[in-house]
Amino acid sequence: MAKKSAITGEYIITEEDSGAIRVCQIYDNVLESLRQCAKEVGFKADPNWNTQTFGKKIIDQYGDGSTAVIGEYTISRDSSGHVDTYRVFGNTIAVLRKIASQIGMEQQSTWNTRQLGNKLIDFVNGDADSEVVEEVGFTISPDMTTYALWEAFRKEFGTVLRIKKGVKRCDPSLPGVSPRDTLAEMPLSEAGLKETITLNGDMTVGEVEELAASKGLKVQVATVDDWTTCLPQTPLDSAKFMPKQTTKAKMQEILDR
Repeated sequence: MAKKSAITGEYIITEEDSGAIRVCQIYDNVLESLRQCAKEVGFKADPNWNTQTFGKKIIDQYGDGSTAVIGEYTISRDSSGHVDTYRVFGNTIAVLRKIASQIGMEQQSTWNTRQLGNKLIDFVNGDADSEVVEEVGFTISPDMTTYALWEAFRKEFGTVLRIKKGVKRCDPSLPGVSPRDTLAEMPLSEAGLKETITLNGDMTVGEVEELAASKGLKVQVATVDDWTTCLPQTPLDSAKFMPKQTTKAKMQEILDR
């Protein structure tokens, strides 16, 4: 659910109920966006293809006939053959800064993703005098169970938190993933957590894992499909936008944009 949103040019900026910021670009120049998608996967395209032909070819190759997801891009084709593309950015803070600069909004280097996104939405909507939101944070306490943390983390940040006791994972399996012998109802104190810690979406994955480890809890932030762990420099709010079945190299490309 969205708390509020704004549209500027091709960009839709959304503040979700959790406070996380999402930036989506819906392309006016669909043909050029298809060329970008093709470049992502090394798809060889005929330069004479029009938008509908190009879209059908790439969706047939990488999708289900009507939709294809390529990295940050989603390509859709309706029954009439009309093709649209949109992109959800993994590096949210970078695109927020770019949009703010383009529309002439002053910004402070100390603002995190949620603060800049909140302020930018209000600026676009004509409420430029609103206060910068304070980060509330996501609290993890020793009396939480591993299941409660796993579930709350997915709801707050949209991705998977692997929780370990030693080398053994003690968090639940995703639907459709082979079940494992879990200790999902174990209090985090038994997994090693010594005291309450607070996370926020602008922390990097590495900072989250280091903070938890310093308090006795071993965790790893994984991609939304639990395919692999996220790179340490990934902002926590951006982890859910990493493509399914992705690679470390692809994640690095997304963060470098």
